Amino acid sequence: DLYHKYRDVAQNDSTITGNSPRSPDSYGASVSGKDAIETCYAVILYHLSTLFVSNPGLADKMLSACTAYTDKEFLKDLFQFLLDNNHADILLRINSPDVEKWLQERNDPDL
Repeated sequence: DLYHKYRDVAQNDSTITGNSPRSPDSYGASVSGKDAIETCYAVILYHLSTLFVSNPGLADKMLSACTAYTDKEFLKDLFQFLLDNNHADILLRINSPDVEKWLQERNDPDL
């Protein structure tokens, strides 16, 4: 489950798992803000990857919306995702100072 961290909790000589309604970890109570943000990024990138295969036109629109986002960490994750998933051609088509800066920081002669 993306939204819950599981741990065992001893209560009255019984073990309650992290997905029990009585557990303090239920309903994402122990999920940090960073965990939630990373999960959101992962969901977005997952759907983007499926759109590249099933609906490239919609993928381009989604990519355009993603690159307009101002969260620098998300943009770095997006750029790395594109590179890691053999979409360097798409990465290099993005017209953005953020991608240019990211590429300069990588200093990769293959790009």
